[in-house]
Amino acid sequence: MPELFPAAPEDRPTCGTRSGTGQLPSMAKKADSKMCGIAGFIDKKARLDPERYASLVATMGEAIAHRGPDGSGTWVDKPCGVAFANRRLAVIDLSSKAAQPMRSSCGRFVLTYNGEIYNAARLRAELRNRGRKFRGHSDTEVLVEACASWGVQHALREIEGMFAFALWDTTDRVLYLARDRFGIKPLYWADFDDSFLFGSELKALRAFPGWKPEILPEAVPAFFRHSYVPGPYSIYRGVRKLEPGTVLRLEKGDVSITRYWDLGAHVTAKPDRSNATHEEILRDLEATLRKTVEQQLQSDVPIGILLSGGLDSTVLSALARDHGKQAPQTFSLGFSDPAYDETSFAEEVAKALGTQHHSLQLSDADLIDVIPRLGTTFDEPFADSSQIPTYVLCAKVRDAVTVALSGEGGDELFAGYDRYSLGRLNAMIDAMPASVRKLLAASLETLSPATWNRLAGLLPARWRGLSMSARAYFLANLLRDNASNGYRKLVGHWQQPGEVIPDVEELASPVWYEGFPLPGMDRLKSMQVIDMLTYLPDDLLVKVDRASMASSLEVRVPFLDSRLVEQVMRSPTLLPDSRHAGKWPMRAIAQKYVPKELLERPKKGFSCPVGAWLRGPLRDWAEDLLDERNLRQDGLLDPKPIRRKWAQHVNGDADWHYHLWIVLQFVNWRRAHSV
Repeated sequence: MPELFPAAPEDRPTCGTRSGTGQLPSMAKKADSKMCGIAGFIDKKARLDPERYASLVATMGEAIAHRGPDGSGTWVDKPCGVAFANRRLAVIDLSSKAAQPMRSSCGRFVLTYNGEIYNAARLRAELRNRGRKFRGHSDTEVLVEACASWGVQHALREIEGMFAFALWDTTDRVLYLARDRFGIKPLYWADFDDSFLFGSELKALRAFPGWKPEILPEAVPAFFRHSYVPGPYSIYRGVRKLEPGTVLRLEKGDVSITRYWDLGAHVTAKPDRSNATHEEILRDLEATLRKTVEQQLQSDVPIGILLSGGLDSTVLSALARDHGKQAPQTFSLGFSDPAYDETSFAEEVAKALGTQHHSLQLSDADLIDVIPRLGTTFDEPFADSSQIPTYVLCAKVRDAVTVALSGEGGDELFAGYDRYSLGRLNAMIDAMPASVRKLLAASLETLSPATWNRLAGLLPARWRGLSMSARAYFLANLLRDNASNGYRKLVGHWQQPGEVIPDVEELASPVWYEGFPLPGMDRLKSMQVIDMLTYLPDDLLVKVDRASMASSLEVRVPFLDSRLVEQVMRSPTLLPDSRHAGKWPMRAIAQKYVPKELLERPKKGFSCPVGAWLRGPLRDWAEDLLDERNLRQDGLLDPKPIRRKWAQHVNGDADWHYHLWIVLQFVNWRRAHSV
């Protein structure tokens, strides 16, 4: 797959003798260097005094204090107009030796960092052998010394973890921003005439005086299509998300972005051990996953696992149980509606594994109560309705633990989504005459969503799901379109966002420009890669990061360890084929730890009955937001198609809750931020 950015030149080790200028961190309290919020700016004209810089950047940090309630620090380089802030959540090395922002031992580099480096112990030993000195045992110190000793590009290739950081070179006066390979941790940046800003969340940038955020109109139809704003764009004009696996360099006012890790290169690489048996490949996979879980269980505070009872969380819980000296704590969230409640499955799995399990039962009222706050929590328009239970689950889990493991990435990695099965029909569909395709598509759309979902009850239990109608209409879309547009529709919602946002050209993620299938990949691999470059960082990982950090909970995602991903992507044997269904490796591993019958059930997903709520307890709230005057407030939205769908939904003539939820969250977000 072609790289989106040119390869970076090998940079030299850059630790020199000049100590640089700046203030030492001002600490609110002792804390570690772990899950944090970062923020900062460069005043290009260096106009203010150091105290004013420290005050401004502290305000930016305070705006994201929920990401790190255990401590705060600022650092200022007055001659260069540079200011860093850090907010900390204490996890490992709770001493002041881990305070941030942190200088390298040579004094040349200053780092503000959000994340976890899981191979820090090995890297610390290597760096000590190279003569680096360490004051404590935090991974922040490992990161800043690695950058000083090896150079930023080399250090990024060596570290394994989830991270976003800013590094200032006080000698060459260069700023580096970097983000982990999959976008687990967020990082926004903006380059304006007089200032360069960055932060973990848009809240930090909005706290900078003199900048008045403006909506980027082209981002709105993209949001309506995907239910998120696709990277590298943001909802605001002039503000971007740093893409996963890239590093930004700012020197003398010039910004350059290079890619240090490329998923496509690993997908199209020559397969590993093509003659190995399924059993050998599976054994190696389990060994890698076991090592990954062991590393991610490192913590000086209580740690738990988000257990749905599905394959991914079951495997994580089983491997965590084998590693620890005591049974791990596991957590599941239950709903009053049995169609959405999976706690019974999770409880059975927990019993089989012998974990310390917590079933957190909530009523609809408990979940509905958080909905008006979503516009503030998610900081940018975001409309994946599973944000509701995720937010509530994280808040409840934080009462017991500070860190949790979660199974994000498993479905993309092992082709677990239903749409992958539908997508594999593309080759057959392409061979059909256009007239046959058109007839089949019309036939699928003849039945109402309610009828399709009733028919689902006639299928074997393992084939059932909550979205039979969605599957039928997805297939109809594939039949009507070519493979590229078909898959784009498959993962979208408003298929014609121009009817809602007229006369505005839609932004498109660069990934979609590659066509379909992607160069050098078959259809299945193309779907996996597209999802890992778009849906995963811009939807799933945003949801988990904002929901968890709102409650100061650190969530780690073992399936997104790059060594594991590279191993799977270079092993075609691990993907579905004529003998094996999707996620067969996880099923095979899970069966070693829990009875097979606990794994034979339909995939529900983590959702809640938004459609019913909009006709019931949320109706007044929605009616207020969807009032025609609200929708017309600046001429951006056309109220007519929205009001039409709203009337059809309320009357029970159709189920438009996916489309309406997008509109509601956009208007809710605008109201929360007065834009």
